[in-house]
Amino acid sequence: MASPTVPFYGKDTDRLARLAIAYKALAESGPFLKDWPATVATPAMFKQRIDSYQSAFQDAIHFDRRAIALRIAASDEAGATWQRIVNYACATEQDNRDLLEGMGVSTKSRRTGLANASTELQSPDLSVANLDQKGAVRACCSRERRRYTFEVWVTESDPRIDEGWYHKASFGDCSKMDMHGFQSGKEYSFRCRIIGRDNAVGPWSHTITLMVT
Repeated sequence: MASPTVPFYGKDTDRLARLAIAYKALAESGPFLKDWPATVATPAMFKQRIDSYQSAFQDAIHFDRRAIALRIAASDEAGATWQRIVNYACATEQDNRDLLEGMGVSTKSRRTGLANASTELQSPDLSVANLDQKGAVRACCSRERRRYTFEVWVTESDPRIDEGWYHKASFGDCSKMDMHGFQSGKEYSFRCRIIGRDNAVGPWSHTITLMVT
């Protein structure tokens, strides 16, 4: 089963509400929690990252710059952990669609019946480079005239392991896909795919591994 993207968008209050729903469904999933892999953050770690995000959000209400930066980092970490757990649920042999729906993740096909939808979407010619700003990169692909969404996914572990990938950001303009919040001096792998008409999902680009400066 292909991994759907977690609905991690909107205001902080909306994101925190979705995370709370996702954690509750996960904590009550019973058999799914057995034999948890070491490569995926545990439900307890997921809860800890949600709590860190909640705390950082409260601290940032007064618009302190450092607190806002910590809130952004905590938000990214919580969302990435959620995505990794969803990836794991999709990679197991058992049918976890009910669990995913309970976690607020849609498992319905993103295609709506265009017979040639997938043939219209090509694998993006992704490139990634460091920016002058510490912990920031710019990804880009050839500009498309059509109105597509470009999803960039990232992993900090072995790119051959699907469970490690998480959705980093989505862009309407693929020529300057700037992303921040990476750890300087650490290697990350990147890949990209196009979301086209009627939410049809295109193939993945090649994978690029980069040491972020």
